[in-house]
Amino acid sequence: MKGGGGGSHSYTREIQNSTKGISSASGEINCKDIQFDTDLKNIQPITKTLKVGDILSIEKNDLGLVVALYNGKLCGMLDSLAVSSLIKCIDAGFIYKGSVVELQSTNCKVKVRHYTP
Repeated sequence: MKGGGGGSHSYTREIQNSTKGISSASGEINCKDIQFDTDLKNIQPITKTLKVGDILSIEKNDLGLVVALYNGKLCGMLDSLAVSSLIKCIDAGFIYKGSVVELQSTNCKVKVRHYTP
C-alpha cells in the first residue's frame, strides 16, 4: 500500500486574470469567447415589456446566481451548462450582456455574450 502522509496538495488551480481568459481546474476558459443562448428561468412580470433585441445586463447576484436585468430590474435567472464558466469569468471582472432573441408569454430566450464597454 502506498502511504498518503506528508505534504498537502491542491488539485484546484487558482483562477488568474489574463487579457483573454482564466485558468481553472478543467482548463483554460476563454471568457471573451463565451456565447450561448438560454431560456430565462423564473421569469418576472417585467419581461412582458421587453422586445426582441432589447439588451439585458447579466450579473451574479448576492446569492451567487446569474441573473438577467433590464434597467436594473430582475427579468429572470440563467440556467445553462455554461453558467459555471460564466460565474468564474464574472468573478474575474468580465462583463456580459444578453440580447433578447425570442419572447413568448411564458418564455424569454436570450443570447449571452461578452461585452466590452
